[in-house]
Amino acid sequence: LTGTDAAPSLSTSILLPHIEVNTGFVELGHTDTSIALVSPNEAAAVTVQLFGLDGISRGSVSVSVPAFGSVTSKVSDLFNAVLPNNGQGGKGFDGYIRLTSDKGIAAWTRLETPLARAVLRGQPIAEIVSTTRAVIPHFVFGPAYGSTINLVNPTSAPVELEMSALDDRGNTIDTVQFRLLAGEARRSSVGEFFKAIIM
Repeated sequence: LTGTDAAPSLSTSILLPHIEVNTGFVELGHTDTSIALVSPNEAAAVTVQLFGLDGISRGSVSVSVPAFGSVTSKVSDLFNAVLPNNGQGGKGFDGYIRLTSDKGIAAWTRLETPLARAVLRGQPIAEIVSTTRAVIPHFVFGPAYGSTINLVNPTSAPVELEMSALDDRGNTIDTVQFRLLAGEARRSSVGEFFKAIIM
């Protein structure tokens, strides 16, 4: 289990950028995401809106969080009626969630597979700042391990991106250019983003 960041502040608008579901008879591929909503003050009414990687809304549900309390729910349960069947007796989905609340809350996701668990803090929309340059300081790529890059365009306008993978000496391995439409996301392994990486 990886560690996670504490929430430095509360927000009424939060992005949960990595939601993944793959349930049913998938054994080692079984994946589900839980969301945890915390209201350290007053009771909160939260709208949970699910989006696919294409930026299209798949549905929304309302969740009540008690005063000084928390609620934890699996995405596969909350959105069971709208998640597509995966052909293996379960549901399959990749996307993200936007939370809107009438009171300030904090939120996390817990992504669980049979081999790993990761806890990620939700990002308040106010914390997401526009930048022309960002650095991902570390990635791994190999037959038994790998890194995933998760990009979400939370704005109402398209974004043009150029991404470069560099080795530990600062030499460019590969550069890719692509566009993310408003609300669109892209999630792939490093090897899928950068075809020039040699194993």
